[in-house]
Order: sequence, then C-alpha cells, then structure tokens
Amino acid sequence: MSARVLVDGEPGSRIAAGDRGLLYGDGLFETILFLQGVAPLWPRHVQRLRHGCERRAFPAPDIAMLAREAAEAIGGRTTAVVRMT
Repeated sequence: MSARVLVDGEPGSRIAAGDRGLLYGDGLFETILFLQGVAPLWPRHVQRLRHGCERRAFPAPDIAMLAREAAEAIGGRTTAVVRMT
C-alpha cells in the first residue's frame, strides 16, 4: 500500500520553494505509531510538538486539526506510522 502524503493539510507531494523549513532547515517532526487506528502515545507526541514549537517560537499546533489529518493519512489502516513535519 502506498504512502498518503498531505502538505499543509492537502493531498500532495510538493513543498513550495519559499517554505521556511526548506530554505533554512528549521522545523520539527514527530513520528507516530498507530495501532488499531489509535496512537497509544498521542499525549506524549502532542506534548513534544507543543514544547518544540514553543522553543522555536513557532505558532502552537492545532491539535484537533493534526488528529484529523493523521486519521486521513492512515486512511483506515489499522497499523500505520505517521510523520508530522
């Protein structure tokens, strides 16, 4: 089964040439395991994302939106790994 990719919440595989992460290499990511469609360590991932954004002076992530996008990315698979960058 092929990977599903979302860029800024939309299906796609291209990043704008002016993207700050691409230009300067600053950013953060979480790699999240889903089992039976659920991320058992979701609260830890959320905490790390919030902390990382705070330390880098990035806007706080919309956690509900990330949860929706992760659900879309796993596409009904029971086991999946999602990388949020």
